[in-house]
Amino acid sequence: MLQATVNATRAEPRLVVYEQVTSNAGAGPGDLTGLQMPGEEYVGVGPYGSGRAPVVVLLGRKDVERTIALGYPGEATYDRLTLDHHDRIISEVLTDPTTS
Repeated sequence: MLQATVNATRAEPRLVVYEQVTSNAGAGPGDLTGLQMPGEEYVGVGPYGSGRAPVVVLLGRKDVERTIALGYPGEATYDRLTLDHHDRIISEVLTDPTTS
């Protein structure tokens, strides 16, 4: 499932990624920033770029979307991906050791 997601997202020639980053959850989610990049670049900066994760769990399905959770316990990094009906990433929530 994760490999299909990486392949589908990587194949997109152009994505617009809207990002909110914070190191202080008490201060809110941070400013929304739009970044344009090829799908290959987007996948390359995520922890799942290889198409593998020690833990992959299907959290649920809603209409044509699926949500999966990825765990990288050795790095204390966790990711929740929402996928469209073509297995492309349409939403991502990433937490790592620098997350408050």
